[in-house]
Amino acid sequence: MNRSFRFQLAVRAAAAMAVGLGAIGAVSLWALRAALDREINASITTVASIQAASLTEAPSGEMLFHEWELTPDEAESLRELVRYAQVCQSDGVSLLRSQYMTSDLPLDREHLARAGDGEVVWTEVGWDGVPIRTLYYPLERHGPLHERHVLQVAASLAGRNGMVARVALFLVVLTATLSAAAFVGSWWLAGKAMRPVHEIMDQAEEIGGRSLERRIHAYADHHEYRRLVEVLNTMLGRIQGAFDGQRRFTADASHELRSPLTAMRGELELALRRERPPEEYRQVVASTLEEVVRLSRITEDLLVLARSDSGALQPRLEPCDVAGIAAKVVDRFQGAAGERGVTLSVAGGPSVWVEADPGLMEQVAWNLVEN
Repeated sequence: MNRSFRFQLAVRAAAAMAVGLGAIGAVSLWALRAALDREINASITTVASIQAASLTEAPSGEMLFHEWELTPDEAESLRELVRYAQVCQSDGVSLLRSQYMTSDLPLDREHLARAGDGEVVWTEVGWDGVPIRTLYYPLERHGPLHERHVLQVAASLAGRNGMVARVALFLVVLTATLSAAAFVGSWWLAGKAMRPVHEIMDQAEEIGGRSLERRIHAYADHHEYRRLVEVLNTMLGRIQGAFDGQRRFTADASHELRSPLTAMRGELELALRRERPPEEYRQVVASTLEEVVRLSRITEDLLVLARSDSGALQPRLEPCDVAGIAAKVVDRFQGAAGERGVTLSVAGGPSVWVEADPGLMEQVAWNLVEN
């Protein structure tokens, strides 16, 4: 495995980790924000119910807030926990506000009108540079004296937003850290997992045409890589067999072709040394023709041998007379055998029939007699 592939694998692992953690983080942030919003809404609703009861408990219709007694510094320190309240008429005129407010809460005419019609309305706006969530609560639900009065209770969302932002930052840092760890771990694991493959490849690269008898031994006894090593060694065995067949064919060809070529060259060189009568030239030509015929036959034999070594030779089986084939071959070699003082004869019955390829049987007999 090259470095580029390891890098891509590590990047994919880190990206998968980042995507997974990002999805988990997004769901976690959504769940956290939803939980915080539920707590804020519950707090605003509780304050609204308490203040509404306090505002409407006087038979005379006088309205007073139920509030803590806090110093300005204490109120500022509890700014994110304080719930602000004010009472206004349905036409927007402010009637009363809590003592810790320095200015009126922002009014949304549309939401105020809906609250004046008896509907409880929620909204989010900005106030003094701080996002707030506001509840418009119609006080007419507590009696006819307050039919045109609307209670507005608000809570700062800065604490919620700060909490969500801190958690988001933590999740980003955690995702980046775990993604980097996944990248490093994947890089290391990929290198460790593929180290045996590198060693197997190194041994395979050391095997060349002069060392085909060698085999791969690295991790041959490991279950995970045994199959790979066996396949490579089997392939090397087939390659070695092909090379050996090629060497044998080359040796056979050079051996078989050398004799007729040498004979033809010798006869032609001898004939050209001096002027000869036509009869001698005819003898040289006839002898050379015999060697050409022999050379053609040898070439055909070598082609058959090559086909046999490659597994492409398919014998054509048919009844043939082995004794007749042997007698035919011996008859052809009688002249050459007589020149060398060799007597050839065929022993056995007049005919012996077998299922074989006649051409191949004749070639076998020819090779045996010639040798």
